[in-house]
Amino acid sequence: MSEQFPMFKLGTLIARQISSPIATRIKEYAKNHPVFSQNVCGRLAWYYRYGEIHCRMMALRLAGNSNFASRHQIVVPRVSPAEAHDLGADLLGELIVFMLGATILIFEYNRQANIKAKKTRARKEKWRALKNTLEELKIEAQRQNKQLESAKERLHILRNQNEK
Repeated sequence: MSEQFPMFKLGTLIARQISSPIATRIKEYAKNHPVFSQNVCGRLAWYYRYGEIHCRMMALRLAGNSNFASRHQIVVPRVSPAEAHDLGADLLGELIVFMLGATILIFEYNRQANIKAKKTRARKEKWRALKNTLEELKIEAQRQNKQLESAKERLHILRNQNEK
């Protein structure tokens, strides 16, 4: 049970706890840095808003394959720059936390899969070794049976010679 449990679990816990402050710092940087705020956060907020509006219209059956979509252009209302920067920074922070969590999950899954594969390989090697040992014992038993048969034949020949 104690196989790497404390170190790896402690590492993942620390990574999860650190991801939130890192995301907060990146959000602050995004809000305060004008070029990053405008180019990354503003666009991220616009794409998010566009997806949100499009999904709402699809849910209301106002977009998609319906006749409404072919007759009307979906217009996304503009968001104020300050609101867009805040929304983009929040989305960026959440994206970072999510990506870190997903990365930890993938590493944990791969680690568990590797452990399982090692156990399977060890079990197969053990069976292979037992099979090889059994084959060697069969060969040895056959060799000894042949020696025993030849010894019996010699004994039989010697008895026949002594009787004459």
